[in-house]
Amino acid sequence: MTNNDERLTMEYTNPVYQGYFADPFVWQHEGVYYAIGTGAAEAEGTLNNIDTPNKSHVFPLLRSFDFANWHFVDHALLLLDPALGNNYWAPEVACSDGQFYLYYSVGHEDKTISCVWLQVIVL
Repeated sequence: MTNNDERLTMEYTNPVYQGYFADPFVWQHEGVYYAIGTGAAEAEGTLNNIDTPNKSHVFPLLRSFDFANWHFVDHALLLLDPALGNNYWAPEVACSDGQFYLYYSVGHEDKTISCVWLQVIVL
């Protein structure tokens, strides 16, 4: 942008991602946009009840090259020991020294006992 009167414009249609995607966190790395969020099964604590190949993974990871068209890439985290909880929510990512750090909460369905956890992720 060369002056304050110019606005970056892009065409898009909401919602920009159709799937359940709560607590979205978006960041840019090397010209590519990434988003991580809480999926429905993570929020409801029903990961063990779904019959999919990814039932051992949590937190959907999306990618966009234009900030408007988002596509599912993978899940960011392997399921932890169920004794720690079956609800996962509010993931965020920080980058330091070329490493990506995933911060998130995990706990039991009442969410009264939750902890903040940290995991290194690879894009």
